[in-house]
Amino acid sequence: MRKIFTILLLAVAAQINAQSFEGTLTYTVDFELSEKMLDMGLTREMMKSRMEAEGTWADTVSTSYKDGFYRQLNLSPERSWLVYRPDDKKLYTFQEKEVSDICIVTDTSIDQEYEMTGEMPTLTLLDTIVEYKDYTLETVKVEWKSGTYYYLFDKEHFKVDPENFRGHIYDAFYDFLKISGSLPIRIVKEAGGMMSVNMDLVDASESEIDESIFEIPELIEDEELNSLSMGTGKMMRVK
Repeated sequence: MRKIFTILLLAVAAQINAQSFEGTLTYTVDFELSEKMLDMGLTREMMKSRMEAEGTWADTVSTSYKDGFYRQLNLSPERSWLVYRPDDKKLYTFQEKEVSDICIVTDTSIDQEYEMTGEMPTLTLLDTIVEYKDYTLETVKVEWKSGTYYYLFDKEHFKVDPENFRGHIYDAFYDFLKISGSLPIRIVKEAGGMMSVNMDLVDASESEIDESIFEIPELIEDEELNSLSMGTGKMMRVK
């Protein structure tokens, strides 16, 4: 009887693991400026041109997930990408061309606002239901003093094990996943009454992801780069 019970437990565990999404989600990205910013004479076109010139704008983002790891590729003229590794709770950001030898390393086990104010964000599962394409979306609202995120998800799609992301306190991602149990389908980021950024899922592909895309090149300390303070982030040189 004990052996049968053990086999049943293993079978249940295998089913749970099989439900964890592995594949790629692709989002379109857009933004709107607040009335306050428009009144200051800053238009949407001006802001987009500035971000394109700085290499910080991408209208399409593709994120590949596997067992708590993810790689996000920003499909901009100057491509950038970031890799999250749950084994060291770090987010590594890279960019092509002039700064291709620099990596920004962010400690995802820390909430940046908590470091400054001592207060963690509040998360609320809203009562509203949003229909989007073939999805029925619930919303988790995340509030910091500096801004608000809305993570919209369908609990029947793109399920993951939240514990794979336990170290991802940054952006309240782990706390969101503990509520949703699923990856976001839409994301709205409102930044301090200045602008809102919207990400909408346009394509999803469930497939085996090659672990090599999460590999990080050797990084070294650089005194000149270390002189720049970036909160929870740190600039390092790619060897």
